[in-house]
Amino acid sequence: MLHAVRATLDDALTTIDPDGPQDPGLGFLLGFLLGRPLALVRTRLDLELCGPARTTVAWSQVAAPPPPDLTDYPWFVRLGDPHRTDDGLIGMIIDDNYDHLDTVVDPVGEHDGFLRPIPTDGEPPFTVSVAGEPLNTTLLLDPRVPVHATTDVLPTGTVHIPQEFTARALARMAVAFRAGPLLTDEAHGTALIPTPATAAGTWSWAEPATHGWRTLPLTSPDPTATPFSHPDLRSDYLLLGDAVTSTDHTTGEHA
Repeated sequence: MLHAVRATLDDALTTIDPDGPQDPGLGFLLGFLLGRPLALVRTRLDLELCGPARTTVAWSQVAAPPPPDLTDYPWFVRLGDPHRTDDGLIGMIIDDNYDHLDTVVDPVGEHDGFLRPIPTDGEPPFTVSVAGEPLNTTLLLDPRVPVHATTDVLPTGTVHIPQEFTARALARMAVAFRAGPLLTDEAHGTALIPTPATAAGTWSWAEPATHGWRTLPLTSPDPTATPFSHPDLRSDYLLLGDAVTSTDHTTGEHA
């Protein structure tokens, strides 16, 4: 089932491209290095009136008008739009029913009914009304783009995660690359390893130590210097940090 969920999420991500290959947020290159960060968001859907519901104006019922039908009328709500590259919805859990994950694309692989496609034609999977209880949903989405909500009574609306809730999390993200065996040496507390030039950010070297992990900043060796005096053969991890923040600054400088 997990394989089917991952394959379906990958298919859904191909429909989301908010700014094209020049996206300053994660960019074409960082998308390969860091992947596509997703957000899990709790939402509540409700329908409210701007004032009391209007009642009948018939003369025969002025003294005792019946309750308005509008408050009980169920209105369909469609979240997400797989045909829009600027819509970030990937899947959702409806009304805390975690037996199913509704997805914006058709499920892939064997999933025992856990995955359900959100219908793009016909009736959406849920309704809301003025008099009804709010509907709780859990959304899995791309935090860089909004989610569209479409109804039969209001213009299409959008909701998005404010950047202050995602900027820090993205800035703290680091990615590890298995590297080695490399012939390396240490000098003044740094690892003498050529710094990768594939992405902006802060590169470091991480290796297991007696108590936890040992992290060393990288220093590119001088090609004109003499060879390492006491080289070691190491197979551990290259860490890339501050990639998103550095990319944002680089993009701003060239804008």
